[in-house]
Amino acid sequence: MIPDPGVSDFNIGGRIIPRSAISSAAPTAQLAEAIEHIVDCGNFLLGATLNAARFAETAPPNTRIVEDFQPKLEALTPGGGAYLNEAPLRLANWKESFFGANYDRLTAIKQRYDLEGIFYAPLTVG
Repeated sequence: MIPDPGVSDFNIGGRIIPRSAISSAAPTAQLAEAIEHIVDCGNFLLGATLNAARFAETAPPNTRIVEDFQPKLEALTPGGGAYLNEAPLRLANWKESFFGANYDRLTAIKQRYDLEGIFYAPLTVG
């Protein structure tokens, strides 16, 4: 019998690496050593990139995702949705994509328990 793995079979963590950490040779070398240590200990990295792009370089492809690709996928997948952390920020029908019919109920719950608006993010409930 397999023991209950809980929510996930993996321990997941994340870290946003600021541009200053790769701005010169010394911090870049230290970061590379830290990543090497993480991997040497039997872990792996998913979605790691060290070549951060500027907004002017990423805006046109993101616009194409929102205005061209996304509408085509939505038309082919009615009732589908998106993961909040994997969706473009300018998604037109984000409430439906992320929360479906639950948005109004979740908004009421948030308004009841988060009176100060502490739990806020651009594309979340409330």
